[in-house]
Amino acid sequence: MMERWLKARAHLLPAIQRLGGTHTEEDIFFAICRGAMQLWLGDASAIVTEIVRYPRKSALNVMVAGGDLADIKRAEEQLTAFAIRNGCARIQAGGRDGWARVFPGCRRNGTIIYRDMP
Repeated sequence: MMERWLKARAHLLPAIQRLGGTHTEEDIFFAICRGAMQLWLGDASAIVTEIVRYPRKSALNVMVAGGDLADIKRAEEQLTAFAIRNGCARIQAGGRDGWARVFPGCRRNGTIIYRDMP
């Protein structure tokens, strides 16, 4: 896991620093190690997700993502398949408003974008 994390780290650190103090790099690394979060590596990007269980539905939450935007977008199909396999009704991500323009079809809820599963 350490080798994968070291490959992802440079892509993720700027996003982790924008979380406003809710998580540190160590918090995310240890959550991945214990299986509470998932690490997705692209050729030039990295994404960290977690499954959030709400009272009425579950969502695959994109905690942080960084690196090459085209590479991040290529992961969407893989993340969607993972979300469906794990009973998630939606994929959601918080972040800057620009993410809603990058992923057409997502709705905004403040700075949270989401797409319901088919």
